[in-house]
Amino acid sequence: MATYHTVQSGDTLWGISREYQISVDEIRRLNNMSDASLSLGQRLQVSIDSPSYGGNTAAASSPNTSIYTVQAGDSLWRIATKFNISTNELKALNGLTSNALSLGQQLRVSGGSSYTAPDPTPTIQTHSPTVVKAPVFTPRPSYVVQAGDSMWRVSQKVGVSVNELKSINNLNSNILRIGQMLYLEDKPEVASQAAPVQNPQPTQAAPKIIYHTVVSGDSLYRIAMAYNVSVQDIKESNGLSSNALSLGQRLMITKAAKTTNYSSSSSSSSGSSNVDTSIGDGKDNSSSVSQTGNISKYEQNKKEVITLDAINGVQIFGSGLSASVGRGGANRQADVEKVQRRFVQLDYMNSVAGLSQIQATISAIDRFQQRNKIDWWAGKSSLIGASGYSSGLINPNDVTYKLLREHTKYNITYKDHRGNLEKVSFSNFVRSNYSVYPYGVSYSGTVIHDIPAAYYESVGLSRQLAEALEFVSKNEGKFDAINSYDKAAFSFGFIQFAGQTGGGTFPHMMALIKDRNPSLFEEAFGRFGIDVEYTYRNDKYDPAKMVVFTPDGKRYEGTDAEKYIRADKVLHGVFVRAGQNIEVAKLQVLAAVQEYVKPALRAKISLNANGLVVNREPITDFINSAGGITVLIDLAVNQGLTGALRIFAPAMEQVMKQTGIRSLAALKNIDEKRVIQTIVANATDARVRTRPQKVLDAGISFS
Repeated sequence: MATYHTVQSGDTLWGISREYQISVDEIRRLNNMSDASLSLGQRLQVSIDSPSYGGNTAAASSPNTSIYTVQAGDSLWRIATKFNISTNELKALNGLTSNALSLGQQLRVSGGSSYTAPDPTPTIQTHSPTVVKAPVFTPRPSYVVQAGDSMWRVSQKVGVSVNELKSINNLNSNILRIGQMLYLEDKPEVASQAAPVQNPQPTQAAPKIIYHTVVSGDSLYRIAMAYNVSVQDIKESNGLSSNALSLGQRLMITKAAKTTNYSSSSSSSSGSSNVDTSIGDGKDNSSSVSQTGNISKYEQNKKEVITLDAINGVQIFGSGLSASVGRGGANRQADVEKVQRRFVQLDYMNSVAGLSQIQATISAIDRFQQRNKIDWWAGKSSLIGASGYSSGLINPNDVTYKLLREHTKYNITYKDHRGNLEKVSFSNFVRSNYSVYPYGVSYSGTVIHDIPAAYYESVGLSRQLAEALEFVSKNEGKFDAINSYDKAAFSFGFIQFAGQTGGGTFPHMMALIKDRNPSLFEEAFGRFGIDVEYTYRNDKYDPAKMVVFTPDGKRYEGTDAEKYIRADKVLHGVFVRAGQNIEVAKLQVLAAVQEYVKPALRAKISLNANGLVVNREPITDFINSAGGITVLIDLAVNQGLTGALRIFAPAMEQVMKQTGIRSLAALKNIDEKRVIQTIVANATDARVRTRPQKVLDAGISFS
């Protein structure tokens, strides 16, 4: 019969689950609980109403039904294979809607006799007659940190003291991170044992079976690359319905292993085993690719998905102008006609009529110079490689000629991840004081995904923080936004994750996408020759660097890869296309939380005014209103966290002096709006002035 537990003072679901050797999820399922809250005197069912069986034996509960108890390392696929039934039949017998299992869970299986389960430790099949048992592994109980958790709250939930938690997990402080895994017991001992020698049976050779134990930093994609199998192979072999893994989980690999070594702290070097990762001779900062199969595949994928139409005057002008055209110019017939053909292309003129339309041509030159701010570009001669400007006149190789010839409008048509055709357009020669590459573009994007509030909460954002991040993104772009004109080389996404070239977090964001959802990364980026290499440690993707494979069989990495993407407008289309996918957008949000929001909220500031010395105290002790937090995150995104603190500190000290703040208690009530107004007033950088001003203008609360 079923066993019940009456909730006592101090009970937690975790403690009860350990007492009765049943999972928390199973207790919640048995008692129809929507959350983990308990009440004194509550009666909980803690076992299934069926006969109890010792050891690993599952006995028949009826003449036609057997019961099997789930063991460590089991999956639906493995259990179904034991009983010679399909996974779907097993799910139907037990009313399961997913492949998730819990230790001790009892499953109905077809057949009329009892079944004694073998030792849950699988054997490794080799070509030798010796069968060796893999190490016996007992998963360590663990807890994943949730939003609002503190070390004390976790200790109360799981029944382990704060000091024990810190000792088990080698922690030196009480700081926790959303999603951090905390072990609740010390590492178990691992033992292995050899089985007697057995003669191989004269049956058809089975595929080689290898078992991999999931360690910190693993993902299905990285494991698949290590063993030269596909992610789908691993999922099918282990009955997995998602890409989620847990530490200590054992995965069965049913294909031959690669000859290359696998490291749990580093990702694969590329999306293919055909890639030679050695560095080239350094002359062009690229390395060669050993086989061309994947290169042709990447190019074929681009052709099937993305079409680029580049409209400029390069072909029209050919070898250039022989003399000046326009007001007071030489106005040779051939030169005038070239200029007119380009103006017809740009809709400044209706026809090419040579010298008979010279006045109309001069008028078109004037309009072109005004609309494109040629006088501004004339001050950027070192940037664009041209100099000289005369109103109404085009001289060979002057600034007007440079833009008339090389200003390009890029029209991109692509098939999105659903197969729908989409079109975007953008142009080079971005007029910005931050421009370092005239052939780069700025595209603010169009996509605003309706991401549920529950997702923001799941990544640790309160409503206030979610709104702050959304406001900051208005200064950056949409989820499909790209920039390739400034010092970052290439930036992507709603928060404009800037390239490593400019010291930004673009490769870290790409690493997160690849690690969290490898199949999504492959669909969005990998199949077009874009990859990322990274090391995952201490909950960070650092170092991380971009990798690109080119049509001529070369491999660029790091900042050289980012500069290659900057120059290749088809790859721009790859990123715009990726931003259309809501799953990519969700991971952009997660990356923004990890790279900007959480560090900003953990930042510490030092102040000195009126005799009050503050040494590395949390800035959120003083700046914690909706408006203040929004400006803090905004400046952290735009200026870097160190830069943001350098902006806040003098503004706060100035307000402290103006308002006579001399105690820590008074500082905690500092006029945050006045601090932001001071930042705006003192700013010498236009971005530092305008971005906080937008927060002030928006009427966001500072109380």
